[in-house]
Amino acid sequence: MSESHYWSIRRLGEAYRSGETTPTAAIGALLQRIETEDRRLHAYAHLAPALALAQAEQAERELAAGFDRGPLHGIPIGVKDLCATRDMPTYAGMPRLGPFMRGEDATVVARLRQAGAVIPGKLQMTEGAVGLHHPDVIPPVNPWGAELWTGVSSSGSGAAPAAGLCQASLGSDTGGSIRFPSSCCGLTGLKPTYGRVSLKGVFPLGASLDHIGPMARSAEDVALVLSAIAGPDPADPSTVFAPPPDYAALLSGSLAGIPLGIDRDLVTKDVDAEVATAVLAGAQVFGELGALPTPIVFPNLSDLAQVGAGMAAEMALAHADMFPSHAEAYGPVLRTMLERSQGVSGKDVVLAQRGRQALRRKIEATLAVTPLVLLPAIPFVTPSAAAGWAMMSEHEGQIRATRFTMLFDLTGHPTITLPCGFDRRGAPIGLQLIGRALDEPLLLRAAHAFQQITDFHTRRPPL
Repeated sequence: MSESHYWSIRRLGEAYRSGETTPTAAIGALLQRIETEDRRLHAYAHLAPALALAQAEQAERELAAGFDRGPLHGIPIGVKDLCATRDMPTYAGMPRLGPFMRGEDATVVARLRQAGAVIPGKLQMTEGAVGLHHPDVIPPVNPWGAELWTGVSSSGSGAAPAAGLCQASLGSDTGGSIRFPSSCCGLTGLKPTYGRVSLKGVFPLGASLDHIGPMARSAEDVALVLSAIAGPDPADPSTVFAPPPDYAALLSGSLAGIPLGIDRDLVTKDVDAEVATAVLAGAQVFGELGALPTPIVFPNLSDLAQVGAGMAAEMALAHADMFPSHAEAYGPVLRTMLERSQGVSGKDVVLAQRGRQALRRKIEATLAVTPLVLLPAIPFVTPSAAAGWAMMSEHEGQIRATRFTMLFDLTGHPTITLPCGFDRRGAPIGLQLIGRALDEPLLLRAAHAFQQITDFHTRRPPL
């Protein structure tokens, strides 16, 4: 049991069903680990040990009685603190303004509960899911090194699974907030197709760009969580009507003959050399797996910043009940962003929507030829914590950081980030695969195949 906190979801579930361990024993050991390690990692915004043990006891009773809810039964999964939970407070990284959405579960949380998952607590995040934590919040620490940036905004959702403080987590992504911490913390993180996972009960940043997705230590674990949370939701009209497949059941299969689009100039220009080298080495691995690395010229992204900036109106709407009337409760970065958003006009919004449509068409034309596209997750090695927070406090830094990520929030295409190497300091490096709308099965299959012949995802931080 000494390593059960790092077991895969499937391995822990098998241990429950074989009698090797029990949900109460595993969750009890995990809570002790959180108590010890999270004193310095600060991944959890709110820990609920009594609730977690009660959920574990229920899972144990159900399994003993032959009532098996599936692969997540009794599995600890942390939830980002912008997903509403009926029995825990939700602050969305804004301690002077919350709690929000009291007494309800977000749809994703309700589906985790239905699948039998144990929720140890709410995971820390940046203020309002933007670039920095509120001044009252202690930022989570990257388990790979206290001096390293965790990535944003799902900072706790990255730190917790990497440190073995939960088997998987839920993150959100509006500009890269699943992919940054997945890359920096050595995780596999999936941003699903827009509408594949319900946003009901999730505090918004930009409603038409927000995505909820799983983060874990392997593509298989991500697939198991995605199968539980994906699907139509009558309470969220933005969800896709088509029912989702069993993602874990579709992990096997060859990549032979599948074109993998690579724009070598885009991957290497203004990208740290160690990142470019690791990503291109990843392309070789996919080639060994049978995929066909195919040169492409990726669409010009010069207008991306303008299109993204036009969506500030959605942020203003999300905070309309609190800003500017409670401006003093905000941290300086989010307050400045909200002040700027007040000046967005209807014309700006219309132009932004037209720009997004044009970007979507360009990306779809590329994906029609190459159903997978390979890019870095972020264009630089994991920066120091100080450098990362400084970068995200400035508009130009945010633009540089989101160079390879925000585009796919704007277009809604699914992406998966997975570890593909380590830099000279031992910090993880992540690559990103982009797929066609609703083609999460191919993304997960490619990532799983990659992880069958590499060991980057199995390495553990030096806690």
